[in-house]
Amino acid sequence: MRGVFLTGIAICVLFLTMTGCNRSDPNVEMARITYNTPTAPNRLLPLVSAENGAIEIQVFDGETVTSKFVFQSAAYRQGMIDDLISAPAARVTGWTLDDITLPIYGMRMATINGPSLWVAWSNGFWITQTGDVYRFDFDFEAFSEQHPWEGVGAHRSRAFSWFPNAVFLTRDAEGWRNTFLTPAAALNPPDDIQMSLDSNTDENVTFTLTNNRDTTWHFGVHHRFDVLLDDIWYHVPPVPGDWMFIHIGLMLGAGQSVAYTYGWDMHGDLPPGTYRLVKFDMYVVFVI
Repeated sequence: MRGVFLTGIAICVLFLTMTGCNRSDPNVEMARITYNTPTAPNRLLPLVSAENGAIEIQVFDGETVTSKFVFQSAAYRQGMIDDLISAPAARVTGWTLDDITLPIYGMRMATINGPSLWVAWSNGFWITQTGDVYRFDFDFEAFSEQHPWEGVGAHRSRAFSWFPNAVFLTRDAEGWRNTFLTPAAALNPPDDIQMSLDSNTDENVTFTLTNNRDTTWHFGVHHRFDVLLDDIWYHVPPVPGDWMFIHIGLMLGAGQSVAYTYGWDMHGDLPPGTYRLVKFDMYVVFVI
């Protein structure tokens, strides 16, 4: 179902210049975060192609994700890419989720070989789609406002779970953190259709659907995973990529039961916890 869909240490003056006044005690940050020598031009956009598609930017203000696109000429889009490539970048170690501030910017750009390249940026930090972090002192607010974006608000209601590289903004070595995770809405399961857990492993979950109606039930392959944190269910973000569900129709005859096994390759290795697989507002709960 995967479709084509995206760090020795600097001198004190440089550090203070790059981090600004967001922290009350910058010396604490100096002891924790270290940088390699910045490179210019940077190499954070390998294989990005201005020829192969629009540039998308998303902005998360803590509640809403807003997205917009630049559909201008390839030459114009290349100028935008050149602006990003020309900014100094330094690899970071010691970065944590506590370094994230709002707003958070995300970008999706086409590459020469098909799959998109995904970028997230917050508080002067660039988070790659492999989870690596760079110091990247760039004015994303101006970048977000000065270009001829179109389709503003196209994904205004989209959950942060689908924000570029959201998995690295909501999960660390300790597991999930619910600061930016999207709470799941109340479920409204269909009448007379039953979903029951058969088994689960560290790689997949097997469940059975039973149609207790006297007519055929039509459904599809779409589903999601939620994680339980502090008694609240939250959407599990996918790993970066152009993910989509194949729109094929499935049928379950009257009185019939069918078992299915779903893996979570779209979400990578899930940390230990309590999860549920949700399908058509029905769900099964399992523990990893």
